[in-house]
Formats: sequence, structure tokens, C-alpha cells
Amino acid sequence: MAGISNTFVGVASYAYMTSGNSFYYIKGARYLDSYATGPGDYAYQYTGSGPSMFVASGHAYSMMMGTDNGQSFFTDAIGYAFTEGIATHPSEDVAVFYDSPGNDCFTGYSQYASLASADGTFPEYAAAAYFGQVYAYSFVGGNDIAVVYDATVNHVYGYLRLL
Repeated sequence: MAGISNTFVGVASYAYMTSGNSFYYIKGARYLDSYATGPGDYAYQYTGSGPSMFVASGHAYSMMMGTDNGQSFFTDAIGYAFTEGIATHPSEDVAVFYDSPGNDCFTGYSQYASLASADGTFPEYAAAAYFGQVYAYSFVGGNDIAVVYDATVNHVYGYLRLL
């Protein structure tokens, strides 16, 4: 359906997707994959009650894995131009960003970090909110830059660091 954007929300013990007037809900799945169908699709992934890790790799994929009430979980969002991981236990939760083949810009604050396309060659925006530690790696290609406002939280490798 052209023009309809989809939103995927993955939480440790359940997930749902909205698409136009449709609503899809799943509960109890330990492993879940979600695929974007267009450039206007969004993915939001939440940590569990135990230690969790959010990984975003350009617009290729993002994933959240960890434990929730003693059970492991894994959610994968594939092909989303916009994706965000949200930590519920910052002292236990970690976020990792991998650059894309294009030019990227990583920005890291105390409670929020993002990786975005720096030259507009393709849509890309990945964000991590409230994670206690964030790691960003530039090794895939392009001229990648980083602006780090809180170096105790954000750790960058391979980027041209502007701040």
C-alpha cells in the first residue's frame, strides 16, 4: 500500500505493528523479526527487565537482545530508515552503532545518541535513548564524523571527532 507508513514496537515480552488502520500484536515470542516495507517506516525497540543491548547498523538493521524476567529475548528490525532503542535500566543497558557505507554523523549526549546520514545519499537515522554506555564504530566506509558531548557515556572508534 503506497503512502502508508508502518510502525514496529518491540518490547521484551511483546511486540506490535501498526499499518494504516491495522494493528498487529504478538506476545510471548522470544525471537522476532520485523521488516520495513517503505522509507517512512519506524521501529522502536525497548530493553527488558535485565541487561539488554541495542545494536544499530545504518539502515540495514537494528536489534535488541537481553533478558526479561529471567528469559532471553531478541527483536530484529530490518530495513528501517528510522530506528530507536530505548533503555529502561541505564546502568545495565548498552547501545552499539555501526556506520553505513555512506558519510555518517554520530552525536552523543549524556542520555541520547544518534547516527544519521551526513550527506543525504540515503535516509538513515538511528537513535539510542537513556543507555548507560554507547559505543560507535566507523569502519564500513565514507567520511564519518562524531560530536561527543559526554565522553563518559559515548565511546567512538574510527570517526573524525569534531568535539
